[in-house]
Amino acid sequence: MSQQKQVKRIVNVALFGALSFVCARFCQIPFGIGYLNIGDLIIILAAMLVGPIDGALAGMIGGGFADLAAGFGSFIPFTIVAKALLAITVGYSFKGLENKKYAPIAIFAGAYVQAHIYFFAYYSHNYDAFEGNYIISAFSSAFMDFLQGIVCGMAALPLYRVLSRMNYFSARLS
Repeated sequence: MSQQKQVKRIVNVALFGALSFVCARFCQIPFGIGYLNIGDLIIILAAMLVGPIDGALAGMIGGGFADLAAGFGSFIPFTIVAKALLAITVGYSFKGLENKKYAPIAIFAGAYVQAHIYFFAYYSHNYDAFEGNYIISAFSSAFMDFLQGIVCGMAALPLYRVLSRMNYFSARLS
């Protein structure tokens, strides 16, 4: 790989990682017992534009630092895995689609995988929003993560259509 392509990959990962952090940490919508954020939008967009591996790296950086900044250090390992698998699932599924009109299936698959990782995280932390019923608490919180992934993914699709026409993103790198 040429040095110019390596620099471009590093810049893409850093750019999308920083955008993911800012969107996850500062673009929050209070909802029920927690909040929704649009950090997944950037991760999904990165996976579709620059590839699943670079999207995963960006998601791991952005999500991990967002958890750290929010004081959820114990969730960082789960977030790193969840965001990486979100980007890898969406990125490779999207890349394999001959007809991009089926992109919501790739988004659904990524959000589904991410929600399972977070279910395990909430359950293992004895996350208790419903006074003693950890399974219901973990399920309801993971379901919100699933919805966040779906909404962010659907919002990423029109952005992908616009940005993919730019010369900068025309040749996918991974």
